[in-house]
Amino acid sequence: MAGNLASGETVPTGRRVAAWAVDFALITTFAVLLGVVTHYRITDYLSGWAELTGTGVWDVLQSNGDWGGAGKTFGLDVVHGVLVLIIEAFGALIVATFAYQFVGLAWKGRTFGKMLLDLRVRSVRGERDHLGRWQAARRAFAGTMTDVGIYSFACIALLAGSFFLSFLLWLTALVLLAANAFALLGASHRSLVDRFAGTAVVGTELYRKTWDAAKEQMQLPVIMDTVQLQQIRDSERIVQAREIGRNVGHRTARAAREAIASDSGQQAQRVVASAGKRAGAGLKSVYQKRRGSR
Repeated sequence: MAGNLASGETVPTGRRVAAWAVDFALITTFAVLLGVVTHYRITDYLSGWAELTGTGVWDVLQSNGDWGGAGKTFGLDVVHGVLVLIIEAFGALIVATFAYQFVGLAWKGRTFGKMLLDLRVRSVRGERDHLGRWQAARRAFAGTMTDVGIYSFACIALLAGSFFLSFLLWLTALVLLAANAFALLGASHRSLVDRFAGTAVVGTELYRKTWDAAKEQMQLPVIMDTVQLQQIRDSERIVQAREIGRNVGHRTARAAREAIASDSGQQAQRVVASAGKRAGAGLKSVYQKRRGSR
């Protein structure tokens, strides 16, 4: 299957951006919820002051008089515990984003945002149109890294104290996001994520087909009513024609009876009767002559 899309399969860039915005809004909502949960986890961790104080006192007693070093170690342990909770939140965000995209792509070939915008992801490799699990996993991985993955790793590097690495990751994330968007303007209308996974985003036209089917269903009763109305009209015309024929027949018979009952009709009857009598008399005389000659 060719890498470029057919003209009928080309999806407007605005629809793709809108679908991505819906998915990213869902991911952002989940990130906010993770932030709230992490806040309560940190609060719960720090609220265990009795246990933390006991640990700190024990470190001081074992410090052999190095109270400053023991206090520093205790403080670093507390900070390390808080950082672990934050890093776990970033890790959960990456895993949840990957799971969201992978399940949607492997199951229906589209995420919630693409479903709303009537889009789906198909394979451009081989004859099979549906995404396999491996291909869905590759696209979900690429999409996760582009959306939140690299940003999350940049934040983790910053929390770990690697400022230069964090800066490089942030810069990489920005460049990758921009390149992924500009790739849509190419002839194939495929992003970097699509090229990496061997996929393409196309329109399903499901909403249009559903609307056309609904219109056909709505028009069907109208057509049936029109046909029935036409049949009724035809039947009415037939009845009218029959009535007209009956009226004409009745009028013709009435006119004939009136003509016979009139003076002219009586005179015509007398003429016909006298002519019949003369013809009968002539035939009778001819018959008698022939009989007499024998």
